Amino acid sequence: MVWIHAAALGLLGGLVRALMGLVDAIEHKRRIIWFFFLVTLVESALIGGILGGLLNGSPLYNFLAGVGGTWLLDHAGRMFRIMPIKIGQK
Repeated sequence: MVWIHAAALGLLGGLVRALMGLVDAIEHKRRIIWFFFLVTLVESALIGGILGGLLNGSPLYNFLAGVGGTWLLDHAGRMFRIMPIKIGQK
């Protein structure tokens, strides 16, 4: 049961981070990659569940693991050119 709560909080953290990216994409009129959006949510739930189950700590750790995992996936995608970088283009 601890894993489920940890994964749910990780998903919540990932959702917050993903929604920030979604708002940014809408503001700058960029193309939204829905598959990438969904992958980041699944990944944040996995990371939140794994770290939360291992740490048995505060729910804050699970939430932050989801946020951090989504941030990591976002920047890894840019680093390996899975996702295009469009700086200054609208």
